[in-house]
Amino acid sequence: MTVLWALTAMTVFGCDVGLAVTRWLARNHPDAPRLVLLSELLLGAAVIIGVIALILTPVVVRVRRRPPPRSFLFFAILTAAAPLAAMLLLFTVGR
Repeated sequence: MTVLWALTAMTVFGCDVGLAVTRWLARNHPDAPRLVLLSELLLGAAVIIGVIALILTPVVVRVRRRPPPRSFLFFAILTAAAPLAAMLLLFTVGR
């Protein structure tokens, strides 16, 4: 369970970084619509995997004999919540 949780957190982090890079590139290259599509796909993947990571977080904390390190727990929660916040901002403020 711990390995699955750590993998989801790291995958969301990778999607977050990819999302930031593709968003930045799409702003600098408005003639590349595939960058926008890729950034939206990365955002969708990050949201889905982030929700899974957030669901697994309390399960991992309860199941483990020793709780996970606080630093990784904090990292996992922030990383998993970031795409949800990004999606909320994109839909409320606009693209």
